[in-house]
Amino acid sequence: MEKDVQGFLEKLSELTMIYGIAIGGCGCCGSPYLMGRDGNTEINGLQHDELVWVDDDHYELKNIYETPEEMIGE
Repeated sequence: MEKDVQGFLEKLSELTMIYGIAIGGCGCCGSPYLMGRDGNTEINGLQHDELVWVDDDHYELKNIYETPEEMIGE
């Protein structure tokens, strides 16, 4: 079965517009993380790293933590 990449991107874009949250990826390892639509990696005062697909039915974040001081203002 051929995957509908364009349809997926359209639905993902709709979710990003609704919630103001986008998916980014680390430049060195490609690990996905959540970020604000504005590109800010802090959401509600926290960082949300290591987004993973679990049990073939949902996403989870493996690493949620307070923004380190050295990252504040970036």
